[in-house]
Parts: sequence; C-alpha cells; structure tokens
Amino acid sequence: MQGVLITVPTHRGFPYPEVKNAIRQLCSAGAELLVASDISDIAGGRSWLLSTALRAAEERGRDVIVMIDDDIAFTPAQAEQLVQCVRDTGYPVSGVYPTKLGGLAGTRWKPWRYLVGLGFAAVSVKRLRQLADTLRPTKYGSDGIEIWPFCTSGPNYDVGRWFAEDYAFCALLDGFYLAPISVGHIKAVPLVADAADVQRVTDWTDLTEPPGGWLGNRKEK
Repeated sequence: MQGVLITVPTHRGFPYPEVKNAIRQLCSAGAELLVASDISDIAGGRSWLLSTALRAAEERGRDVIVMIDDDIAFTPAQAEQLVQCVRDTGYPVSGVYPTKLGGLAGTRWKPWRYLVGLGFAAVSVKRLRQLADTLRPTKYGSDGIEIWPFCTSGPNYDVGRWFAEDYAFCALLDGFYLAPISVGHIKAVPLVADAADVQRVTDWTDLTEPPGGWLGNRKEK
C-alpha cells in the first residue's frame, strides 16, 4: 500500500477490532493513516479530513486517498483492489455495501457513475487537487484552519433535492464509479423487549399507578 493515505472519521474510536486490525495491516504495508476523532459535525469534519489529507498527501508524495468509515468490515486485499482501480482508471471509485435500511449505499447519478456513501471509497490526489482548485476555502474550527468545502449538506438545485455531505462530494466529482468489491457494514442490533414484558407493562402487573394516571389503558386486576 505504498503511496496511499487512509482517512477515517470517527466519534467512537475504533469500536470494531476487525476494522482496526485491517487498517493496522494496511499501515504495516506502507499506507499512512489520518484519523478525525470525536466528529459530530459530519459535513465539516469530512471536509476538514479531506483537506488535511490532500495537503499531507501532496507533501509526502502519496497518490491515492482512501476513505474508510469505522464500521466497514473489509480485508486488506479489498483495499488494495480499490486503490488499483483508482490508479488504473484515474476515476474516484467506491466499493459496495448495504445500508441499515436495505439496498446499496449509492444512487445512480449519470451513466456508469453513482452518488455513494463514503464508507469505502478512494480518489486520486490529482483529482482531489483539481476539485480543490475550483472551490473557495474557508476557515474551520477554533484554530481557524483553512479547509475546502468538499462535503456540504444542502440543496442541489440542478436535481431539485437535498444532498447529504457524502452525495454532495460525489456530485462535485461528477460521480463515483462502483467496483465489484463487496464489503460489510457493521451495525449494532437493537435490543427489543419481548412480548411478555410488553404485556406486563400494558397490564400494569407490577407497576403502581403513575401520578395523574397518564396511561389511559390501565387494566384493573
């Protein structure tokens, strides 16, 4: 993974060992890692991360920036495939993974090009620099560092719909190409009370009447 800079935005560190281990292997193979922690402002955080990555990649002679979210399960070989696709084509490229609501994290934008989530995607430093040169930088954060507004959430009037920060970035790059690289999207399974517990609450079996009797369907025993 020589010549590669990896970016990871996270607000929880690396909660999944398999993700952390895969990234560690890439770094051992020569990739550099840039992490943005405690990200609550997603649009600003991603823009800061990409701006910082662009400057660092240019200073250190890196040619590809890989974007990986902290909940994407992948193998080092898949990351190498992604990087090779970018180097072979010059285009921004994304792998494929599902969303928690079902379906793939991407929407067709133009022939062969998609708006995608940025969970497992890559762009050449050359292409990102070309985009940066078309944008007006702005100061960001308490230290006032200048960043390019790569990822902004707002209306896209060309298509008449609201774009989240990842889709907006893809649109600025005229879409990403999808590579047949299938990675996992780790999502926590919600814990739901079972039917018996719900019935006990409904019947007020082991609860006293709340002040004011706010639950109107209390059943007398």
